[in-house]
Amino acid sequence: MWSYVNFWLAALAGFAAGYLMALGAFWMETIFGVARLDFGHTGMKYVGGEKPGWWAVGITFHLIDSILLGLAYAAFVWPFLPVVGIPIRTFWGDVLGGLLFGVVVWFALAMLIAMPMMGEGVFGRQTRSARLAVLSLGLHVLFGALLGLVYIP
Repeated sequence: MWSYVNFWLAALAGFAAGYLMALGAFWMETIFGVARLDFGHTGMKYVGGEKPGWWAVGITFHLIDSILLGLAYAAFVWPFLPVVGIPIRTFWGDVLGGLLFGVVVWFALAMLIAMPMMGEGVFGRQTRSARLAVLSLGLHVLFGALLGLVYIP
């Protein structure tokens, strides 16, 4: 069924993109003082609550989710990019495909599912600031760009 998917490359691309995304969140908080977005803490909240030592479980789940998203991109998005006019196996085409995927993931998973589940509301409305949503969008764009750049079977 998934014979056209390079499984290990998709898993590597998802892992690398998720890792860079988490690293980017720490960097943005440290360098620019933007809103704190700790994916280990976020994952910990929806997996096990506020138990001591569960940050590692949270970040592990973030990376597993990133691998699964990499596989979803490889199976359901990358093969159909030419259908919507985005060339594959070209630098800008692959990056654009990944960017679009990252924005869809941000909108569907982060803003409509994860943020409300963490008590922040849809698009983080409970925080009364757009900073968290904008930071999350930037990180998901980074995620998508790297995913598209690495996954070129």
